Amino acid sequence: MKKLIIFLVCIFVFSGCIFGVTNEFMQLVYQLDTPIKIASWLEDNITHEIHDIPYAITPQQLYYSRKGDCDDMSGFGEYIADYHGYTTYEILIYYSDTLETHQIVVYEEERFSYMTNWTYVYGFDTFLEIVWDNDRMNPYNWETYKVFDYEGNIIERGTRWYGWLYKTQAYCWFTKEC
Repeated sequence: MKKLIIFLVCIFVFSGCIFGVTNEFMQLVYQLDTPIKIASWLEDNITHEIHDIPYAITPQQLYYSRKGDCDDMSGFGEYIADYHGYTTYEILIYYSDTLETHQIVVYEEERFSYMTNWTYVYGFDTFLEIVWDNDRMNPYNWETYKVFDYEGNIIERGTRWYGWLYKTQAYCWFTKEC
């Protein structure tokens, strides 16, 4: 009997039932049912703060800390949109003039849209168009990018050449020059 009570207490504590951890976060997930709502919530509630850890924090950690950088906000947006049935992608952008990278989430709606930190932009047909559009908001020059699906598989790569020429994964596939 004592083991059963200890087991039940552990279930309540670790599931968040006692502290309402899961319920509070999940209520927010239910409310943020469009990419625009996700971006708006992030803008109103999250302070942009670059951290030195080499990985993104979880969507729940971002929710409770209220601080994060582009990969944290991108992961938050991707997680919630996926929950609501959106097809989502992540684009990781590498720059030629810095070691910094940038991560954005892409939503498949009637056309592609994307969110960079908390800015939502709609109306694109290709990932490359998104990378170029994001470039206008960034002080660095992008050099390469990778697009990942929700499961983390690379589905496209692109490289910028001489400021306006580029090659994409399709070029790599046809020529085998990747």
